[in-house]
Amino acid sequence: MPYINTFERHGIEKGLLQGREEGRLAEKRETALKLINLGVLTDLQIADITGLSARDVEALRSDNHH
Repeated sequence: MPYINTFERHGIEKGLLQGREEGRLAEKRETALKLINLGVLTDLQIADITGLSARDVEALRSDNHH
């Protein structure tokens, strides 16, 4: 088994953490898009539910209409 030094281990852990964070953000965006498509909630309500910023929700709504 190859030896992994502290720097390599730190890099691997950082990469895994970043991947998890990106996955959570993708899930929040997917949820926001579903709520946008329902058409009954405001951007602020969707932001509150998903944890995204209102600006992010507004951008998703704008991108979804194009």
